[in-house]
Amino acid sequence: MGKIKLSPSHKVLIALAVVGWFSFSLFSGLRYNQKRPLNDFHRELKADKAGYNVLLPALFIYHFDGRNMPDSIESITGHGFQVNRLNGIISTKYPYGVALLQLPFWHVAHQQAIIRDGYSSVEYYHAIDWAASFYFALGLFLLYLFSCFYYENPRIPFVFSFVVLPLGTNLLYYATADGGMSHIYSFFTISGFLFFYKRHLNKNYLKDFVISILFFSLALAIRPVNIIFIWVLLFLDTNTILTFKNRCQELLGIKKLLVITLTIFLFLLPQLIYNYYVTEAITMSLYNDETFINFFAKKSLEVLFAPKNGIILYVPAFTFVVIGSIIYLKQKSYFGFAASYIIVIYIVFYGSWWSYYLGCGYGHRGLIDFYPLLSLPLMNVFSTIEKRKKTLILAGLVLLLFMLITTTMAKEYDCCFYGSSDWDWSYYGTKLLNVFR
Repeated sequence: MGKIKLSPSHKVLIALAVVGWFSFSLFSGLRYNQKRPLNDFHRELKADKAGYNVLLPALFIYHFDGRNMPDSIESITGHGFQVNRLNGIISTKYPYGVALLQLPFWHVAHQQAIIRDGYSSVEYYHAIDWAASFYFALGLFLLYLFSCFYYENPRIPFVFSFVVLPLGTNLLYYATADGGMSHIYSFFTISGFLFFYKRHLNKNYLKDFVISILFFSLALAIRPVNIIFIWVLLFLDTNTILTFKNRCQELLGIKKLLVITLTIFLFLLPQLIYNYYVTEAITMSLYNDETFINFFAKKSLEVLFAPKNGIILYVPAFTFVVIGSIIYLKQKSYFGFAASYIIVIYIVFYGSWWSYYLGCGYGHRGLIDFYPLLSLPLMNVFSTIEKRKKTLILAGLVLLLFMLITTTMAKEYDCCFYGSSDWDWSYYGTKLLNVFR
């Protein structure tokens, strides 16, 4: 394992891949959305997507006084947030991190908008497509840099970061059709966290450590559930008891402990202030009525296999992630534990959640946040069998089939699963048949 010195031609290839994915994502997102009127519920500022974005117009246009907002704005935007017309409170349960990352693009749109109310001009909607495409491409780039630390040959990180991951998972769907959701932003921040923390471990630069914690804190501001990634600080590149002990001592040192606690606190402070504005109480979350009613993981089979957003059916390449994690465990690699931990915690968490299928969307979208780490077991499968040509060709053909299924179904998907139940195989079958027509 080590840092790869890339040739000038390879650097050009990487730049083309990043620019190419940004351009393709932007073109696809704009094309997908522009064919629909602004009041269509698919658009970039409807329902949950409006809930994430509302903090920007609330702050910069209405100064957190909802009485100045357009009448019936909640119903117009699909009830992604609520406005109390008596006291002016603008309430959204969604954390502020997405709005923070959307801010530069929203600001440009606001300057160009004809009607500057946050919703009436198409520029506000296009800003979401620009933001999602930017963080999608940059996230792929950071993921590539991170995975390069683990492969002497840059070919494997390149193919899996810039080809397999976008086309073999639902990542591209959430950079284009649903770019207003939180997942592409979370993917970007966790990719950045992993890259800069790994570089810190290799070079021991405090600057890289600080940047990695900034990325991690931003990931928490986007989705607090990302806290389960805190283990990375302890376990990344520790494969003996001694190295684990040294890592704990290092992180408990005054300097690094202060960086971690102060940075996380500073990023969570705006959320605490906003939550107090809404509830007049100090609370970390506004998901008050959403609970783990299916405890303990009663819906885990649905999370994995149900036609309604099941992971395996919409992202079949995930099976290679599981296989790669098992291979890591057999190789006694820390990544075997790390990936297995993420997979198990994810299934238990969402299998217990009231909305175990996560509402409308393509596939089980919460998994996107963890693709930066889970891509390594995927790469590990093909790295392990690289010299066994027949096995490699067979696995490659299976992966290509999985990519075809995921990409083709995503292209035709209409935002929600409209089957009669979680296990409506006939509805799923009609979607799957479109792949082979």
